[in-house]
Amino acid sequence: MRSGSVADVMRAMLDSHSYGGSFRVTAVDDVYVQHASVKSSLKALGLDAQSMTEALL
Repeated sequence: MRSGSVADVMRAMLDSHSYGGSFRVTAVDDVYVQHASVKSSLKALGLDAQSMTEALL
């Protein structure tokens, strides 16, 4: 989940150390995820290898 995740803790730690770089959170919104195979669920959520690569480039 995007809210209340380890990313919130990491962001707070970076802020407390005056980190000036970029920080991108890739997470699932707090929504119901339909039952499906792991492969198709990851693709639908943008968490498969291809989607993650595209997000980084």
